[in-house]
Amino acid sequence: MKRVLAVMLIGTITTLFMGIENTSWAVQSPAASQADPPPDQVIRALSSLRRGATVEIEQPGRRAFYAVIEAIGRDEITVLREEGAGTVTEIIPIAGITSIRVVSGRVVAHKHKGLIASAIAAGVIVALVGVCAAASRDVRPVPSGA
Repeated sequence: MKRVLAVMLIGTITTLFMGIENTSWAVQSPAASQADPPPDQVIRALSSLRRGATVEIEQPGRRAFYAVIEAIGRDEITVLREEGAGTVTEIIPIAGITSIRVVSGRVVAHKHKGLIASAIAAGVIVALVGVCAAASRDVRPVPSGA
């Protein structure tokens, strides 16, 4: 019992000296802590979205743009959007979105063919990597030496 109490005391003192009681390091991203909380409509819309959904995003001080969702995190989303002649991956804090809505792929297809082509190419690359990884795992038994 004395050993357990000694270990707990050492752990507590170490924690205090290291400054772990300061929880400012636990913030997910600096953008989320500085911005206002996102509107309820944005949270509701994000809860129904999936990876690969085509959306129109509006942010304050920026015109609306079309994007394909790659990942939805706790306080940010990762999207693939068209920029110039190519596409870029961008991480957007949820608190910085004023509205987000799902749009049809056909609406976007007429103006943003590069975005759709890059999303398809990314899917093909992921599939090829999966096939190659599965093929590299040879599960046949190795014959033992005679």
